Amino acid sequence: MGKIGRGYGSEWHLLRYMGRHRNQLQETILSKTGGEKIEWCDSEFSLKNEPLEHDIELKGVDFLPDPIIRKEWTETWPQTGNVHNWDAVGQLVINNKKEWLLVEAKAHLGELKSECGAEPEGNSRKKIVDAMNSAKKSFNAENTSVDNWLAPYYQFCNRLTMLQFLNENQVKARLLFIYFYGDKDKEHIKKYPQSAKEWESELERMYQWTGIDKKSCIWKRVHIIPISTNPLVIK
Repeated sequence: MGKIGRGYGSEWHLLRYMGRHRNQLQETILSKTGGEKIEWCDSEFSLKNEPLEHDIELKGVDFLPDPIIRKEWTETWPQTGNVHNWDAVGQLVINNKKEWLLVEAKAHLGELKSECGAEPEGNSRKKIVDAMNSAKKSFNAENTSVDNWLAPYYQFCNRLTMLQFLNENQVKARLLFIYFYGDKDKEHIKKYPQSAKEWESELERMYQWTGIDKKSCIWKRVHIIPISTNPLVIK
């Protein structure tokens, strides 16, 4: 987990919305997912003598109470390196039943890009490839090479892989991707979309590269929400 930007960045804006604009965020998410309410999970405090902004995000499947599923995940996915870090985790109440809601937030286009860092011939890479090949079937992307899932949209694809794993193991879950627009930082180096439309073309390029079928059943459990960093700004 990187240091939270002060006044900019996806982590900053998500925490800001969850703290200061929680009702608007809640209503937006419930409207998109069809849920009735959300019960958010707390993250852990930062380690002793660490800066307070280094509070620890929930990782992997640590939020699950079932030790059997947690163990199954450790056998499915390598536990070294950069494991799944969630920007927020909650339980979505939908049709009077609870489902896990795993949240990823982005604010600039560079956050879409990443690649698998596991050694090409190592056991960790093999686990990742096997898990992704299984997930690709669920998203009707069998004809797309797994190499397309390993780069340059690796994080997006490993989140899809997690979703497939959970639902395959009878753990109801959904992914929520929040794309903030209207952000900027002091250096003006990164490319921050200034409208929801600016995100659309980049996301569509990602979907085509990874070969996912947005008509697949599991894609119904993936939710995309563009949110303005300040709705009062007139474009």
